[in-house]
Amino acid sequence: MIKLCIISTIPTTIKAFFGDQLAFLTENGFDITIITSSQVSAQDYGRPLTDNIKLRTVKMSRTISPLADFKAFREVLHIIREGDFDIVQYVTPKASLLGSLASLWAKVPVRLYLMWGLYYVTQTGFKQFMFKTIERIVCKCSTAIAPDSKGNVRFAVNEGLCKSDKIGVVGHGSANGVDTDKFDPERLAEAGKEIRRELNIPDDAKVFGCIAATVGDKGVNELIEAFDIISKEYPDAYLLYIGQTTEKDPVKDSTLTTMDSHPRIIHLGWQTEPEKYLAAMDFFVLPTYREGFGVVNIEASAMGLPVISTDVPGPQESIVNGETGILVPAREVSPLVSAMKDLLERPLYVKKLGFAGRKRVQEFYEQKKLWNLIIEHKLSLLEKAKCK
Repeated sequence: MIKLCIISTIPTTIKAFFGDQLAFLTENGFDITIITSSQVSAQDYGRPLTDNIKLRTVKMSRTISPLADFKAFREVLHIIREGDFDIVQYVTPKASLLGSLASLWAKVPVRLYLMWGLYYVTQTGFKQFMFKTIERIVCKCSTAIAPDSKGNVRFAVNEGLCKSDKIGVVGHGSANGVDTDKFDPERLAEAGKEIRRELNIPDDAKVFGCIAATVGDKGVNELIEAFDIISKEYPDAYLLYIGQTTEKDPVKDSTLTTMDSHPRIIHLGWQTEPEKYLAAMDFFVLPTYREGFGVVNIEASAMGLPVISTDVPGPQESIVNGETGILVPAREVSPLVSAMKDLLERPLYVKKLGFAGRKRVQEFYEQKKLWNLIIEHKLSLLEKAKCK
């Protein structure tokens, strides 16, 4: 058995970005230990834990707290030494800092950084400097770095975070691929209609949708402002927003007021079956400022939806501009409004984008194909480590 340790600051990341990949890894010779926040139980992970998937809890704060961080580092180091792992992989800023330092200290042969987005790029001043420094430390301590998009490979090298010989994308990118049987528009057509009935959305309404945390850097402020403009011209337009509001990077008060008061904006918290809500949408919009890849974009594409996203690393690969969706500048309302109008006015174009999007996902991002490539990548890293 290959002993693999996965570290994430919060368990939501494990559930959202790994899911059934973990069971697939155990079926193919991996013994897995998950280290994540102590604020959750095994039930929060989303499925029963097997003998080959163990959960260890360490209190890790998402904010900078020197004393608490040092205590967390010692606990993570103890677990890693005790586990005698072949591979330690880490994701999210705090977990990556603690995991990379602890696994280097413990001399783990493969230290894999899953670079799924760079937090510092949306920061300014000292905060940007600090988080960029943390990225450099994590990259330096890692033996390999695996972003989920080629754009982030180029960006990381150009920014001087690492050298090109230790960074690369597995397959065509994305963290976990898409199960195109699960995200199947034909199978879920009735479920989508039922969601519309439950939410009192008319059958003939044109529904824009977004699935993302309700935070500033997902472009929520711009999306709500754009939809408010659209709704005045198109009385059949609705917005279905799926995502929890958090204290970190909060949206404007005016944005929350509009989301709560607009008669055609439906704001729901996180949903366990997002595919059913995608089936209730006609168009998908993710006007994010930064993204590792934008897996929700390809989930929407798998559902045959045209996607509007931003012209930034990550979405530049999850969406092909003019072929599977439309890319607009980040942080701008006017281009977003224009793209939304374009989809409302051009039904044949919408069908063309949706068809091409699902076909592209099936070709490049089918989940089990990617999982096999992920295993091959891990085995190659182990082989490379043995040769040193």
